[in-house]
Amino acid sequence: ANEEAEALYQKVLRLFDLQAKAGGQPDLERRAKTYLKIAQVRSNALDFEGAQAYYELAFDLLEEVERTSPPEVAEADGRERVMRLGVLEHGPTTLDPGLSEVEDVSEIINDLFEGLVELDVELNVIPALARRWQIDQAGKRYRFELRPNLKWSDGTPLTAHDFAFAWRRNVDPKTKAGLAYQLYIIQGAEEFNQGRTIDANTIAIRVLDDLNLEITLKTPIGYFPYLLTSSITYPQPAHVVQAKGNSWSQPENLVCNGPFKIASWKQGDEICLEKNPFYRGFAMGNLEKVTLYFIPPDLDYYRNDEIDWCRVDDQADLPLRYPEETFIIQYLGTFFLAFSCNYPPFDNKFVRQAFASSIDQKDLVKEVWSNAQKPAIGGIGPDLFHQV
Repeated sequence: ANEEAEALYQKVLRLFDLQAKAGGQPDLERRAKTYLKIAQVRSNALDFEGAQAYYELAFDLLEEVERTSPPEVAEADGRERVMRLGVLEHGPTTLDPGLSEVEDVSEIINDLFEGLVELDVELNVIPALARRWQIDQAGKRYRFELRPNLKWSDGTPLTAHDFAFAWRRNVDPKTKAGLAYQLYIIQGAEEFNQGRTIDANTIAIRVLDDLNLEITLKTPIGYFPYLLTSSITYPQPAHVVQAKGNSWSQPENLVCNGPFKIASWKQGDEICLEKNPFYRGFAMGNLEKVTLYFIPPDLDYYRNDEIDWCRVDDQADLPLRYPEETFIIQYLGTFFLAFSCNYPPFDNKFVRQAFASSIDQKDLVKEVWSNAQKPAIGGIGPDLFHQV
């Protein structure tokens, strides 16, 4: 599959070359994204030296795109750009990125925080706070170079120390982070989290200087960049956490680094976000405020013009009824049914196989999810890690 995927992406690069020879306008961002796809395919095949070569090509082009295409800033026209969203019915349980475990909460976390990397609409891993990264030939050591002049929402500089602080805090058993296991691939992280060592310095996270962070893995894996899109890897403001303790993530104390910060919070009703003046992401957008209403996933709120965006559970006929207003957000994940193999009849392998064979995945997706999902072909979805 890796060879087939790379052959396809190399064909795309040749088409770009033909377009350039014909005098067409080069699409540097598309070429860069194709380099990223090939880099991931090489990483999947554990060819980290080859992956790094394509990463360098991609990073150079992405930086050129940023230099030549500065973020668009909306012209002042006297209108306040506010968006009203219907989100979690009962509000988030936490705003601590290290403690966030629920997908819906992660959406709010991602409004407030940003990590080393992020996913684009094609599920490519692209630079975010990291300007670029290097992988050694063995695929175990990653070195991330941060963008210069990063700041927290209170104006305090954000450095590599904030990443090291966050990751060590998240694997500290006292923190009780439910997703701490996602960091077990880092040397020493599992031992520290499980209490087999009490020295946090044994975790292979090194701050080389304010802009450079080095991570050493237990074993080479191709999907490590994807792990870095999880909120468990986001930085945390050490100066605030150390001063406020566990209450640092309460709305009145929260210091963040994402596109928005908290303006106000009505417990159980709504969160009001406003633009973070220190955020310098490439896609700045033009929203000034966002109001998140804690309401059930009911289309009536949208029909009555109480909100501008709503989540719905029953997706049937929505694309037909609202063709210009319906969109589907992609997430990485696989849904599956599991058998309890300790009790009859499912202690019988043939019974389990019979049940599995009786499920029509295409019909299930059509009837339950209105074709908004894709039938699974295995544990890894067709859009993940460039499956073909």
